[in-house]
Amino acid sequence: REALKIAAGFRGEEAFDAGVAEEHALGTVLPRLSRARATELASECLELYLWDRLGSDN
Repeated sequence: REALKIAAGFRGEEAFDAGVAEEHALGTVLPRLSRARATELASECLELYLWDRLGSDN
């Protein structure tokens, strides 16, 4: 329920501007994800990190 409130109530930087810490948001949401969804999320995070660090055409 708390994870849904966080997800529904905030988008992007709005959550952090409102004082929702990354650790709190992740600690609330991650345990509720299926293993498959957590793996998918981790893969997407890694992809975004590498895209940022290696640069892109954008």
